[in-house]
Amino acid sequence: MKEDCFTVKPGDVGKRWLPFFFAGLVTLLCADAAALPGIDSYLPDTSGEYVVYQDFSYAEETYFGFLFYDEETYGAFISTPEKGSTISLLFTVDPAAEDMVFTGERILSDISTQDDISAVNYLHDLLYELSRRRTEVTGRVLLSEVRESQEFPLFGGETVFVYDYYIPLFNLRRVEDTQGAVLLELVRMGQILADDDTDFYNFIPLPAEYEPYTPEFSVSGRAPAEVYYLDDMALSLDSQWMQSAQNIWFLGDAAMLWVDVISINPEFRARNGYSTQEYFVRRFSLSSLNKWGLVPEMRVFWNGDNLRLDNVFYNPQTNMETREIKVFTDLGNGLMTAKTLTVFESIYLNHSAYFDAIVEQ
Repeated sequence: MKEDCFTVKPGDVGKRWLPFFFAGLVTLLCADAAALPGIDSYLPDTSGEYVVYQDFSYAEETYFGFLFYDEETYGAFISTPEKGSTISLLFTVDPAAEDMVFTGERILSDISTQDDISAVNYLHDLLYELSRRRTEVTGRVLLSEVRESQEFPLFGGETVFVYDYYIPLFNLRRVEDTQGAVLLELVRMGQILADDDTDFYNFIPLPAEYEPYTPEFSVSGRAPAEVYYLDDMALSLDSQWMQSAQNIWFLGDAAMLWVDVISINPEFRARNGYSTQEYFVRRFSLSSLNKWGLVPEMRVFWNGDNLRLDNVFYNPQTNMETREIKVFTDLGNGLMTAKTLTVFESIYLNHSAYFDAIVEQ
């Protein structure tokens, strides 16, 4: 296990926000990491990370996913919910090979029909083809979004592969045809917690339409402001915000704000080849259990080494959709301010200027 990336000392947080706020935030460790054979990833994959794609080449709604256990062991599934069909398997590869070389496989599902056999073979083909094409990307190491035109017979010929560095495993966001129609698209990237991998193998897609719960809320333009001081940082909030700890405020049931100064290992970039902030982009965008990150809503804003990361998460259990805004500002001398605003998405959209002004102080 590598040394701590950083540590924070938060106060006591209201339990109603824990699922949205504390997923890996209190103490974040850089676990042993690697990548698929032959792939040079800017951000290495960490045990438990996975990706799930919707495959539009099927007539029925179909999804497949790949899970990274370690540099030799992976999981995979393909699911067609309309048919009630899911095929899952484990496989091992040679991590020293220049390309994808299978060394073993265990099928976790009952295989009873020709369709089941075809599904297993299709997973093999996808894994090999997606891995091989990633190894051929110009420059190999991705530092930003990359679009690569590639011949892909599985999807009808000439296609465009869209890659981004923060996505685990293949770094693949989507595949398009030459007219821009989406053939394959990332719908979920996440990390299983502990040894419970049902979050991956029991994948259930989000409904096409849903109406998330939203509390009533309005912003008062006349609320007087109060300035709070945390170390050398000043934070101005109006009187609608209630302080529950030294560095935590609640806006009724609508939002929560957490602010702190965190200590960063000054040798992190030299040792890993990427910055702590770049690592945060992936780490804080991952789904887990009932915290579903909506990939199309993710936004990354850079100002030098300073980062603002916006994600929208949906919890199917509580029917809540929240925006999580994280702002990291480098203070130098191994210190960084960290702000996290969690607010109901519909409330944020109606009052975005109000909330943006708070987090961008």
